[in-house]
Amino acid sequence: AFHAQQAADKAIKAALVLGGVDPPRTHDLNDLRNRLPDGWRVKLSPPDLGRLSAFATDSRYPDDIAPVSPIDAATAVRQAIAVVRVVREDFERRGVPVAGLEPR
Repeated sequence: AFHAQQAADKAIKAALVLGGVDPPRTHDLNDLRNRLPDGWRVKLSPPDLGRLSAFATDSRYPDDIAPVSPIDAATAVRQAIAVVRVVREDFERRGVPVAGLEPR
Protein backbone atom coordinates (compact mmCIF):
# COMPACT_ATOMS: atom_id res chain seq x y z
CA ALA A 1 0.00 0.00 0.00
CA PHE A 2 2.89 2.34 0.77
CA HIS A 3 4.42 1.76 -2.65
CA ALA A 4 1.05 2.36 -4.31
CA GLN A 5 0.83 5.71 -2.53
CA GLN A 6 4.36 6.55 -3.63
CA ALA A 7 3.58 5.74 -7.27
CA ALA A 8 0.57 8.07 -7.24
CA ASP A 9 2.54 10.72 -5.33
CA LYS A 10 5.41 10.71 -7.82
CA ALA A 11 3.07 10.72 -10.84
CA ILE A 12 1.18 13.77 -9.55
CA LYS A 13 4.42 15.54 -8.62
CA ALA A 14 5.75 14.90 -12.14
CA ALA A 15 2.54 16.45 -13.50
CA LEU A 16 3.08 19.46 -11.24
CA VAL A 17 6.59 19.91 -12.60
CA LEU A 18 5.34 19.63 -16.18
CA GLY A 19 2.61 22.15 -15.32
CA GLY A 20 5.20 24.61 -14.05
CA VAL A 21 4.35 24.17 -10.36
CA ASP A 22 7.04 23.50 -7.76
CA PRO A 23 5.84 20.39 -5.87
CA PRO A 24 5.45 20.99 -2.15
CA ARG A 25 6.79 18.61 0.48
CA THR A 26 3.55 16.84 1.21
CA HIS A 27 2.14 13.40 0.59
CA ASP A 28 -1.48 14.55 0.64
CA LEU A 29 -2.53 13.41 -2.81
CA ASN A 30 -5.74 15.47 -2.84
CA ASP A 31 -3.75 18.60 -2.00
CA LEU A 32 -1.11 17.83 -4.61
CA ARG A 33 -3.55 17.32 -7.45
CA ASN A 34 -5.55 20.40 -6.46
CA ARG A 35 -2.40 22.43 -7.15
CA LEU A 36 -2.35 21.30 -10.78
CA PRO A 37 -3.35 23.88 -13.39
CA ASP A 38 -6.74 23.44 -15.03
CA GLY A 39 -7.00 20.84 -17.76
CA TRP A 40 -5.42 17.91 -15.92
CA ARG A 41 -7.85 14.99 -15.88
CA VAL A 42 -6.25 13.57 -12.75
CA LYS A 43 -7.79 16.51 -10.87
CA LEU A 44 -11.15 14.74 -11.24
CA SER A 45 -10.45 11.03 -11.15
CA PRO A 46 -10.28 9.10 -8.93
CA PRO A 47 -12.51 11.37 -6.84
CA ASP A 48 -10.90 10.93 -3.39
CA LEU A 49 -7.32 9.99 -2.67
CA GLY A 50 -7.49 10.42 1.10
CA ARG A 51 -7.11 6.78 2.08
CA LEU A 52 -4.29 6.27 -0.40
CA SER A 53 -2.55 9.36 1.05
CA ALA A 54 -2.71 7.85 4.52
CA PHE A 55 -0.45 4.99 3.49
CA ALA A 56 2.47 7.45 3.21
CA THR A 57 2.44 8.11 6.94
CA ASP A 58 1.11 4.73 8.01
CA SER A 59 4.32 3.04 6.92
CA ARG A 60 6.43 5.55 8.85
CA TYR A 61 4.54 5.02 12.10
CA PRO A 62 3.57 1.33 12.02
CA ASP A 63 2.94 1.10 15.78
CA ASP A 64 0.01 3.50 15.45
CA ILE A 65 -1.96 1.64 12.76
CA ALA A 66 -3.75 -1.60 12.16
CA PRO A 67 -2.19 -3.97 9.61
CA VAL A 68 -3.19 -3.37 6.01
CA SER A 69 -5.59 -6.04 4.82
CA PRO A 70 -5.11 -7.70 1.44
CA ILE A 71 -8.30 -5.97 0.25
CA ASP A 72 -7.04 -2.55 1.35
CA ALA A 73 -3.69 -3.18 -0.32
CA ALA A 74 -5.38 -4.27 -3.55
CA THR A 75 -7.63 -1.20 -3.46
CA ALA A 76 -4.60 1.04 -2.97
CA VAL A 77 -2.84 -0.57 -5.92
CA ARG A 78 -5.91 -0.20 -8.17
CA GLN A 79 -6.26 3.46 -7.20
CA ALA A 80 -2.57 4.15 -7.81
CA ILE A 81 -2.76 2.47 -11.21
CA ALA A 82 -5.72 4.72 -12.07
CA VAL A 83 -3.76 7.83 -11.06
CA VAL A 84 -0.64 6.82 -12.98
CA ARG A 85 -2.71 5.90 -16.04
CA VAL A 86 -4.55 9.25 -16.10
CA VAL A 87 -1.34 11.23 -15.54
CA ARG A 88 0.32 9.25 -18.33
CA GLU A 89 -2.59 10.08 -20.64
CA ASP A 90 -2.36 13.75 -19.63
CA PHE A 91 1.36 13.71 -20.44
CA GLU A 92 0.63 12.14 -23.80
CA ARG A 93 -1.99 14.79 -24.61
CA ARG A 94 0.67 17.41 -23.89
CA GLY A 95 3.13 15.83 -26.32
CA VAL A 96 5.40 14.18 -23.75
CA PRO A 97 6.80 10.82 -24.89
CA VAL A 98 5.30 8.16 -22.64
CA ALA A 99 6.59 4.91 -24.12
CA GLY A 100 7.55 2.58 -21.32
CA LEU A 101 5.46 4.35 -18.66
CA GLU A 102 2.60 1.86 -18.64
CA PRO A 103 1.52 0.75 -15.15
CA ARG A 104 2.12 -2.95 -14.54
